[in-house]
Amino acid sequence: MFRKLDIAAPGEPGCAVTGDDVMLRVPLKQLRDGMKLALPVFHPYRPTSQLVASGCRLQPTTVERLEELHVHDVWVHSPRLSLLSRYITPELVLARRRLAEDICLVLDHVLAGQVPDSLDRLRSTLHELQAIYARDRQAAVFLPCTSQGDEFLVRHAADTAVLALLTAMRLKNYIRAERREAGLDAEGFVEKIALGAALHDIGLYMLKTGPHYPAGPDWMQNVENWQDHVTLGHEVVKPAVSDAVASVILHHHQHYDGSGFPRSRLDHEEVSGLKGHQIPVYVRVVSAADLFDELRFDTHLRPIPLSRVRRMLLSKKYRTWLDPLILRALRQVTLPYPPGMRVELSNGSTGYVVDYHPEHPGRPLVQTFNPEETSVHDGQLPLYDLLRLPDLSIVEQCLPAQQP
Repeated sequence: MFRKLDIAAPGEPGCAVTGDDVMLRVPLKQLRDGMKLALPVFHPYRPTSQLVASGCRLQPTTVERLEELHVHDVWVHSPRLSLLSRYITPELVLARRRLAEDICLVLDHVLAGQVPDSLDRLRSTLHELQAIYARDRQAAVFLPCTSQGDEFLVRHAADTAVLALLTAMRLKNYIRAERREAGLDAEGFVEKIALGAALHDIGLYMLKTGPHYPAGPDWMQNVENWQDHVTLGHEVVKPAVSDAVASVILHHHQHYDGSGFPRSRLDHEEVSGLKGHQIPVYVRVVSAADLFDELRFDTHLRPIPLSRVRRMLLSKKYRTWLDPLILRALRQVTLPYPPGMRVELSNGSTGYVVDYHPEHPGRPLVQTFNPEETSVHDGQLPLYDLLRLPDLSIVEQCLPAQQP
């Protein structure tokens, strides 16, 4: 019914994984005495203020204090889930954290009425993320469990940037073929796409609604002048970025079928927005990433299962909004059950997705492990390959906002 845990990392036969290489994001209520922090714990409302250092062994008094400060979860070493080391690393998690911090810094400049004249820090972080993902194509997938940023709009901007970056990396040849008409240089176009995605909704901070707004692609229809956010963002950022990046901000609500905006006017008669390949390819990538992330939450900010979001993209309502080739690439980097997700199996076992089959992403590998009941060091754990076990299935998943 299961195969034993292999100490070799996937794709690296014979390469042993140490306990310090394997991390798991665990809610405070599931922590056990003595668990070792893999990453520092920061104050949820003062992200530069460190509360507990990495390497610390957790004690009940420490956990109680973290609960009082509204810390929801922490990263701990989990040597028994060594397959996760291919997907979740300290380097990746810290880079995702810096991405959210960099976006916050840019937004602070905008709210202070300052044009963000230097985006070097944000560009550097995006370059680092691209380098991390480029090392292993199968590991270059979107992991909600590594999302950072408590404020919804910051989290949305950071995750959209990662989604756009991953999608663009899958489409390098397609993008290169169109780069002349898109106005992109041969070098650095993936980072430019990701930068545009990170800044795409900056104009929302300039509307009366501010950063606290309902989620989902339909929420803005109830906000007065909501479409103005694309021109507001475009105007404030244009002096500091390339024309290609500025166009992403202006046109990220264009739809492949022409139903998006901004819409052109001819002799005071409204016509459709840009359509098909009239929309630059880098804008089409960001539009797809933006839509996917908006669909991940309902209007009350409750997370929606990724398997359902993937189906929604194929629905009659949304599939005509997206370039078919970009939609296919986006689905390749957004798995229904990504590594690190906690799930419950039909046999009653609880565990974590630790690997997946690229051709069959809906039948991942699940390692049974419950931090509340099992020590991170005792023995080996059952590993279920659902592709080889047709009678076994995932019946429940821990959604991103609750994600350990």
